[in-house]
Amino acid sequence: MNFITGALQVDWGLNYRFNDISFQDSIFINSDKDLEDLHQYGAMLQAQYSVIPDTLNLIVGTKIEHNDLTGWENQPLARFTYQPNNEHLAWGSISRSVRIPTLIEFNDNFRVNGQKISDVIGMQSGIAEIDQYHIATFLNGNDNVKAENYISYELGYRISKAEWSLDVSAFNTQADDVAVISLNPHVEQFIPALNFYLAGEVSQAFAALQTTSLDYDFVSVGETTTTGGDLLFSMQLMDDLSSEVGYSYTKIDYDLPNATRPTIGYDSVNRQLFTKLNYQLSEQHSIFATLRAENSSTYNTDNYTAVDLTWNWKINNNWATAVSGKNLFAGSHIEYANTRETFTVPNYIDECVTFSVSATF
Repeated sequence: MNFITGALQVDWGLNYRFNDISFQDSIFINSDKDLEDLHQYGAMLQAQYSVIPDTLNLIVGTKIEHNDLTGWENQPLARFTYQPNNEHLAWGSISRSVRIPTLIEFNDNFRVNGQKISDVIGMQSGIAEIDQYHIATFLNGNDNVKAENYISYELGYRISKAEWSLDVSAFNTQADDVAVISLNPHVEQFIPALNFYLAGEVSQAFAALQTTSLDYDFVSVGETTTTGGDLLFSMQLMDDLSSEVGYSYTKIDYDLPNATRPTIGYDSVNRQLFTKLNYQLSEQHSIFATLRAENSSTYNTDNYTAVDLTWNWKINNNWATAVSGKNLFAGSHIEYANTRETFTVPNYIDECVTFSVSATF
């Protein structure tokens, strides 16, 4: 809801969410707290004030919510736009956002893919039965994990001419209380197996290993810094032909304590270059093409270049059809090559062609 008085506009709202949880323990997963439901409620308030009419606007606001996992969370925002004339626009913002932990991080315990003993101790015993043995490994939720806290800054500038425009923006996000995984190896449990091995009693050493386990626990001790920028150039080449060229850069740096590792990501850089063309052949026919080139270590995938091509045919005011080719000339490539998570399976993106018909009444 909102109301306007003079140069001031105020928006406000209330929200409530109820989640029913249906959970059944198994040999692979169990729950610590037996949560049956989750409640989330809160309010948002935002004020927009025209300091200089049609030139300088300020926006301030906040969103306050309560959830059953981390309690009350506050997410404030301040933003400005400055437009001295129709050709120039500048903007900037500072905000705080949070990520509430999932039930996997907060409550659930998983039996995950076991770790080979040789990988854990970093050496080989020379006995295949021992070196290839996989220790029972568990990923444990932790009800002490906090909401991840993100402070973000953004600055941007746009220049607009009759036939072209240029957008430039830069951003920086500092995060703390980031959920990471901490290894608790319970070193003392391996002493009996080690003593048997040193005494030459291999069978007893192997039997002792079968009573051991590794625990990976979620803890809120990580920090990340994300920096980057975007560049977009748009141009009307002809009356019926428009184009865009853009470049995006993002760098992610983790700062983690010893004996911890990220839950999903890692230090990485993502670069993407794209160009778009939109050609209106006639009143009924148009072609839209996009060329994307990605050079990235963020998703642990090979670099690739792909083309998306769409032909649209407006048959009449009610019917239209389109033929689209996606990911052309890129072959089949992995979207996200993550192999460390039991609950995430790497997916391939394939070339495809689709035909669609739409009707408007």
